[in-house]
Amino acid sequence: MFLKSSVAMKRASGKMELLLQKLSILKQRICSKLKIFIKLEIQSKQFVKAIPTTWVKVEQPLKKFEKGYMSFQDIFSQLSSSISLTENQFDIILTYMHNCGMLLWYKNDKDLHPYIFYHVPTVTSLLQVLFTHDDTVWQRRLSAFSSSTSAVQQLLTLDEYGHLLKSLLQTGIMHDKLFKHLLRTETDFQDNAAMRVAAQILLSFKIMYSSTLQNKESSFIVPYFCKEFLSDSPPNTGSCVTFHAQLRFDGLPLPQYAYHQLAVDMLNSFSQDSDSITARNNGARVVSKDVTYQLVHDYKSGIVNIRVSFDSSQVCRAWKVLVDITNSSIEYVETRWCACKIGCKFFCPHCGLQEDTHPSRLMNPSWVQYHDKRLTSSLLPSKAKHFTCKKDSSVPECLLNPSEYLILTLLIIILDETQVESDADSDLSDHEDFYLPGEDHHVKMKVSATRKATIKRLFYSNHASNPQMMEDIKDETQRPDHEDYGMHITVLMSHGATMELTECYTERT
Repeated sequence: MFLKSSVAMKRASGKMELLLQKLSILKQRICSKLKIFIKLEIQSKQFVKAIPTTWVKVEQPLKKFEKGYMSFQDIFSQLSSSISLTENQFDIILTYMHNCGMLLWYKNDKDLHPYIFYHVPTVTSLLQVLFTHDDTVWQRRLSAFSSSTSAVQQLLTLDEYGHLLKSLLQTGIMHDKLFKHLLRTETDFQDNAAMRVAAQILLSFKIMYSSTLQNKESSFIVPYFCKEFLSDSPPNTGSCVTFHAQLRFDGLPLPQYAYHQLAVDMLNSFSQDSDSITARNNGARVVSKDVTYQLVHDYKSGIVNIRVSFDSSQVCRAWKVLVDITNSSIEYVETRWCACKIGCKFFCPHCGLQEDTHPSRLMNPSWVQYHDKRLTSSLLPSKAKHFTCKKDSSVPECLLNPSEYLILTLLIIILDETQVESDADSDLSDHEDFYLPGEDHHVKMKVSATRKATIKRLFYSNHASNPQMMEDIKDETQRPDHEDYGMHITVLMSHGATMELTECYTERT
């Protein structure tokens, strides 16, 4: 009995020693990790710098200003009497406070750069007042307007107020009178100068677009409020060709308002000299002469469709519009939502014209510029992905790849800027010969279309390389038979999408 008890005690003692060893090892590990944590904590505190006393002297007076914003120069003038600072030092302090979220300073906006918004709720309340879908808020405002006898009603009658309010909530068009009324009654932006600042803030957020109504009165288009939706297909596509690029956002999704910003950004950047503008809840459309383009978005699926519908004679201009809008949209998203992953699909326009439900497509075409390609040209043919329609090999090249046609467009613009005397202003008729000044009339200049294949291929081929072009031009201009002429000129005549190459030379008679 004693022997069994002794054996049991030894076993228990062994287990206890093993347990103590494990506890000792665990203690060492915990102490080791604790030391590492303390070391990291000490190192992290080394990066924390106390704000200089002078900077605090700038922050405290800003909190005491009654107005929510002021110009840089006005603030500097008021504080410079009590704080010894240069303008450059003051700039650094305000920039630091902006980066910390203590104030707002839009240094990169030329219209807002002069102003410092040191009371942030001044800006946030502006958004709360103007952008609410709460029907009870608008009903309360209508009731308050009808019972008020204040001076603000001098801008609007009750009927006008009700009509403008309905227009905003249904079509997303905010009349300038309604905009000013809301600012005067519910914000700190009271006078005309302050109202212009408020408008510029909202325009810089790209949540509304400044426009002019048919009666020449000012208004703002706010797609966020519009209850109508755009069709994903441009009008009159049956008689026109349509370019179609689709942006797809994967990974971290874009917030809904970012899609509205893309539509407003398109209007801000590409609606100049337009015939008509249409803005709806899901996008915007612009009609400009023979080209119609639109951006339609669906935030639930993370898709943005960019379509450019055009007459065939406007193929060069249509390519430019499509490339510019697509790249502008990508750049806007990448500079604000870096976590998003963007992919671009380009669909064959010929398949769309044939109403093919499964058109040929190209993922991430070479003319799309992401952040790592933005500083390089999108018109480098050597690096281009050559797109061909898998359904129909006879689809014209100009509908599939833009590079050569954008280059041609730039060339035409350059030629258009050259100072040329028109036929109406010329002293010579169409039937008269051209004579070189200072020469007798035995030397005259003739113009004729070239028949040389080597010259024609310079402009009709989409694959001729630059070295080959140089060789063809050199060979043509140094031909021995040109020694009979006093001069040889190669002229490119452009007529829309067609070209004719012409030789101009002097002939001895």
